[in-house]
Amino acid sequence: MAAMAFELLVSLACIIAYAIYRRRRPGSFTCVIPLMTATTWVLERACVQTAQAPRLGAAIIVITICWWCAGSLALHICTSMRTRGPSLIACLGCVLALCIVACSLALPVAMGAKWHGAALFCANALHACGLWFSLSIAALDRYAHTHQCNPKDYVDAIIVPGAALRGSRPSPFLTSRLERALELWREQGCCAHIVVSGGQGADECVSEASAMHRYLAERGVPDGLIIDESHSTTTKENMRYSRQLIEEHLGARTRVAVVSTDYHLPRCAMFAASEGLDAVSVGASSAHRAWSRGYIREAAALTRAILPTYGIPILIALVCMP
Repeated sequence: MAAMAFELLVSLACIIAYAIYRRRRPGSFTCVIPLMTATTWVLERACVQTAQAPRLGAAIIVITICWWCAGSLALHICTSMRTRGPSLIACLGCVLALCIVACSLALPVAMGAKWHGAALFCANALHACGLWFSLSIAALDRYAHTHQCNPKDYVDAIIVPGAALRGSRPSPFLTSRLERALELWREQGCCAHIVVSGGQGADECVSEASAMHRYLAERGVPDGLIIDESHSTTTKENMRYSRQLIEEHLGARTRVAVVSTDYHLPRCAMFAASEGLDAVSVGASSAHRAWSRGYIREAAALTRAILPTYGIPILIALVCMP
């Protein structure tokens, strides 16, 4: 009875989360994330606990939700691939959609069977991954919405991490970061240095730092206040090399603001802290059509960043999970 009550509470929490997401991000694929978590929870409990078939009606509902989630995800992937071409994120999304469909097809087979050993471990792992993914998305969204305002205190430097270019010009993602940095720079009295950080990718004709420098200079920022960092290729290197340049130009005791796309802020803040920067985070709004793609990518990147620290405890928890 207690287990059933707990399951109902979790499902209710997921439904409430879905309603909140749908209100704040109407039409976004991420609205489906809490329902995917509820689906994973019910599926895992049904597969593990069901010995007979009295839950067949619930299983049909679960299958319907699974196919709806997979269809929403597939639609988002097709739209993304039409506009941006094939990518790793699209491939991961396809794998996720196929997993959802496979789980829905396996549910009728699992009805009436007890799971043990490797099958039980896989079911628990699926459940844990679903919860982790949803919690990651929720944490990213919460952090993004609480760091939209400019800092009240004066900052000496503003770091803008790079992003993809369109030819030799900043992409819309990067443009939103630069415009947010310009807004902060003007509010701070047009005195802070701006560190533009980003190397040159294999498919780029100029470095991201060079493109950002030109964009800012065209909008009135003096060349003497723009510091180029054109060697970094990752967010961690953005923070590390920017810190070195800031210490070289402004000294070690420097107050810094990191300006990036809203969902990218948690990872920026994590790496800035690891580099010893006294930094505040300022978010630039992401385009609505690219919001879900960015959050899925960032959730995966954040997981990869913390896996060396928390991977072993998570693995132990999965193994010991009843």
